[in-house]
Amino acid sequence: PAPAPAPAPAQSFEDGDRVEARFGFGKQWYGGRITGGSALIGYDVVYDDGDRESGVAAELIRPIIREFVEMPPEPPRPPPAVEAAGEDDFVGIYRKSKTANWEAGIKVNGERMHLGTYDSPEAAARAYDDKARAHGRPVNFPRAGEQQAKKQRKRARTAPQSPPQHILFGSPLPEEDDDGFVGIWRAPGARKPTWKSSITVAGEKVHLGSFSDPIAAAQAYDAKAREQGRPVNFPRDGEVKAEKNQ
Repeated sequence: PAPAPAPAPAQSFEDGDRVEARFGFGKQWYGGRITGGSALIGYDVVYDDGDRESGVAAELIRPIIREFVEMPPEPPRPPPAVEAAGEDDFVGIYRKSKTANWEAGIKVNGERMHLGTYDSPEAAARAYDDKARAHGRPVNFPRAGEQQAKKQRKRARTAPQSPPQHILFGSPLPEEDDDGFVGIWRAPGARKPTWKSSITVAGEKVHLGSFSDPIAAAQAYDAKAREQGRPVNFPRDGEVKAEKNQ
């Protein structure tokens, strides 16, 4: 008769191997880890539930085989969402109230043209672009070779200057004192201190009103002088300081 096949060598394990073993010679397999022993004397097993067992025969232990499945690469993440542009980001559009539709307009040859009313700021901005493009101006949505239109931000308001001491404490100025401002003078003979403001435009003197203090009169002059591109008493950025002729 043919010789009996040699028994297969017992599975060997090393400390730290993850395995499953049949606790107490039972039929159920439980997960655990090898902590010592050998195939000759049996292995020490610490089970996942905390139980321990020593001298476990190699035939009662099997390795945990992990199947590594190659996962498909993650799809590229979309770029972060860009917040939709609002009214403040576009040139040539405006809104009369928070609940109103957007309107588009453009100034051509000194005259303002109304370009329609729209449900969104983007639509109004594109209507502006159509007209601006025809005049070779920057646009809100530039194409190749076009310039980006940039909205001019309003300057932050500065705190009003404190009135001079003579106004704060009620002491009248001398009759000829105009506090150094251009375009104002003190009305002679008035029962209350009164300053008048005027400016000459196209050779004609334009009266701008009467005021109870020289600062208000000077500011009235400045408002009209700005329209004419002239120096002013209280210059803003880029403006020229008005100097009184001595």
